[in-house]
Amino acid sequence: MNLHEPFIAPGKPALTGWPWTETTDPGKYAGREDWPRISIITPSYNQGQYLEQTIRSVLGQQYPNLEYIVIDGGSTDSSVELIRKYSSGISYWVSEPDCGQTDALQKGFRMATGEIAAWINSDDYYEKDIFYKVAGLYKDMDFSFLCGTCRMIDQDGRLLQQLHTKKISYQTLIRYWKPHFCPPQPSIFFKRAVLEVLDFDISLKYAMDYDLWLKASRKYEFCHITDNLSFYRVHADSKTGSEGGLGKFIPEWKMLIGKSLRQESLLTKWRYRFDESRFRMVKAFRHFFARLTLKSILKW
Repeated sequence: MNLHEPFIAPGKPALTGWPWTETTDPGKYAGREDWPRISIITPSYNQGQYLEQTIRSVLGQQYPNLEYIVIDGGSTDSSVELIRKYSSGISYWVSEPDCGQTDALQKGFRMATGEIAAWINSDDYYEKDIFYKVAGLYKDMDFSFLCGTCRMIDQDGRLLQQLHTKKISYQTLIRYWKPHFCPPQPSIFFKRAVLEVLDFDISLKYAMDYDLWLKASRKYEFCHITDNLSFYRVHADSKTGSEGGLGKFIPEWKMLIGKSLRQESLLTKWRYRFDESRFRMVKAFRHFFARLTLKSILKW
């Protein structure tokens, strides 16, 4: 495996820049040997058109103490071929049928041994130099959870939106109607040890990350930085980009919020119900006046 070789897809011009012809300078890590072990999990299933960029964005960090685990759900496209291509840089990989993304994550994290952990899906990718940045902050701050910003892109890599995340707390996470209430999963790193206290719910199809953040917010503090750490891709085959969009996520979000609120004080429950009712009322009024305005225009 030579990460410095330009990537040339059949019938397409060579791709340049990060993570194709650029990598993190290994010299960044010189001068110290105590770099904390970072474990990265990639759950994968039939995302071969994006997977190579994902893998290269992990291995291209040139991090000296990396554990990279790829759990593929038995892909029938080019995914397994790509994983084999980079297998010398992958600590462990498997391709076999599973029960979905959450099951794959659980398998991967049970094998992980790093101090710091994260996962990057097979259609997303990391920003350049961020393992160096995250590891340095971990040495300085000893964070439990670290969240940076994230750039939402389309299938061709064009920027759609910058996802800024402000202070993350239980109170911000339960307000599902607020823009960006759920922090961007690809830009979150955490102590792997927290998974000894928190676990994944494999019954969840859409909100496995939100479930983890919500449970974590009751026990741990989230640190926030403004640096961009990842690129989150929205496309026709992704959960966010497919038919129904984020609307598919709402039932699981609300179920998890209701489950969590049962452990909270009456005051917290009351505040939540009041805020949610106010949101629904404002939304209903806006919908009513929008329809009223449209009828007036049509009649005119």
